[in-house]
Amino acid sequence: MQNRIVFLALLFFPLLFAACDDGPNNTITGSPSDDFIAPDRFTMTYDDHEVMTPIVTSHSLDEQHPDVDRIVLFIPGSGRNVMDKFDIMTGAAADAGRSVSTWVIGVQFVEDTDLGVYELEPENLYWLDEAHLWSTGYYAEGQVSGDQSLEISSFTVLDTLWTRILEQAPNTEVFIMTGNSAGGSCTQHYATATTIPSQHPDVKFGFLPSNIVSALYFTAERAVAGTMDQFEIPSASEVASCPGYNSYPFGLIGLNEYISQFSDDELRTRYASRDMIYFAGSEDHSNYGQCQLLMMGEDNIARNLIYYNYIQHVFGASITDRQQQVVVEGAEHPGPQIFTTAVYESAMLDWTPGTSFGGN
Repeated sequence: MQNRIVFLALLFFPLLFAACDDGPNNTITGSPSDDFIAPDRFTMTYDDHEVMTPIVTSHSLDEQHPDVDRIVLFIPGSGRNVMDKFDIMTGAAADAGRSVSTWVIGVQFVEDTDLGVYELEPENLYWLDEAHLWSTGYYAEGQVSGDQSLEISSFTVLDTLWTRILEQAPNTEVFIMTGNSAGGSCTQHYATATTIPSQHPDVKFGFLPSNIVSALYFTAERAVAGTMDQFEIPSASEVASCPGYNSYPFGLIGLNEYISQFSDDELRTRYASRDMIYFAGSEDHSNYGQCQLLMMGEDNIARNLIYYNYIQHVFGASITDRQQQVVVEGAEHPGPQIFTTAVYESAMLDWTPGTSFGGN
């Protein structure tokens, strides 16, 4: 197994920079009073409904930005703390002198547990908190208004947002999507399905999932017990003890509405074409007790290491020409322990998808 890069990283936490406020307009509205909910809104029309999702953005969605050459779009984890990640990423861009040319945008999917707690416009979409269904492309539960007639995937929201960003930044050369934990799972699953990159052949798209909790497997195989790089279909008794081990979002059985528009072969082919750097903290020993996850590895670092071996098993060693793994020594599960390292900042700001990443 090849191209796993291990960095003995000095973890540091830089001063956080204030978010840039581009002001309200017909796509971005003013900030709710509570600072947990992202201050801006992405508004779109779907099935004759106006719907919105909280975002935080360094550049206005309603203005052209010809000086932008790099997009960094991130998805926070299950805690959905979007503002601290935004401050880290815009701070890194500012330190590199890239505030104008790098557009940073964070997407915060609302969950049902937010309703009645935070100030939210009735047009906002929300998803069920259970399993953070937004992270794997499931339909929204409805709108804050109580309207549950819409059938719209979180991935459809992302597709529409990506298209809007690229319209407003016509000179984009690199588009990076990233996220940690559930945000890493979202990044990995979305990379499997979206067709937006194929619609923009002049833009290089790269994906930086970090500390993925549950990765999508493309076959029914899992690592043989006691090994990290040997794979076979689990025994009948193992399957009986965890019958949903290969159901979506863990495998390709029972795909949701967005993912199921593509065949299994299309999904495999698309994934093999993606340029990705998987980040993993060497001390991420978090666990969640689900049998589906335990069949992927005993804890999160094991699952991430095994998965990188798995994609080489499925797609062949040549996949490492497009997809690499970076293990950050000493990092645990929280995103800032990855995002504030020099190696991650290099990937976010300097890496050109389609080229090998050396961490410099």
